[in-house]
Amino acid sequence: MTRDVEGISRFLGEFSKGMGLPPVKYDPSRISRVVFNLHQDFPHPSGIKGASIFKKVSFFVINFIIKKPILESFPAELIGNELSGIPNHENVIFAFHIAIESLYKAKIIRGTGEKLILENRIEVSEHSYREIIEALSEISQLTHNFKLLCVFFEQLAYKTNPHCQYPPIDI
Repeated sequence: MTRDVEGISRFLGEFSKGMGLPPVKYDPSRISRVVFNLHQDFPHPSGIKGASIFKKVSFFVINFIIKKPILESFPAELIGNELSGIPNHENVIFAFHIAIESLYKAKIIRGTGEKLILENRIEVSEHSYREIIEALSEISQLTHNFKLLCVFFEQLAYKTNPHCQYPPIDI
């Protein structure tokens, strides 16, 4: 668990530097609670160990957004007025970026034992990015929509990694 907290903290530093932001101020105890929840309250019958990468990423995103470990908003002059006007944008943006980073090169193991790799990084348009950040900002303890978020990340990954998608059905 300590390694996870340190990894998230390290990613926060690298993320802020890469985005041209000043060092991100965050509450390490809130990050610890995010990590603790991942291991204690995971919504899968087999816990975190038996869950897909999409479930792991979704649960992380939900917990990070709800726990709000980043303490200060990102400056509008660096992220734009549209994003800076979104409540809790700093935690939503970070959670989304770490989700995308976590899915890149991730391994998918099917129930059949087949192993697939998400070889291509997820891409979204600038318009979709703003819409996603706004939609994720509405996550709360009561309305986190875990299953819907799992399907969302799965579909984003399959868009750039069609070789990993299950066979489509006619609907």
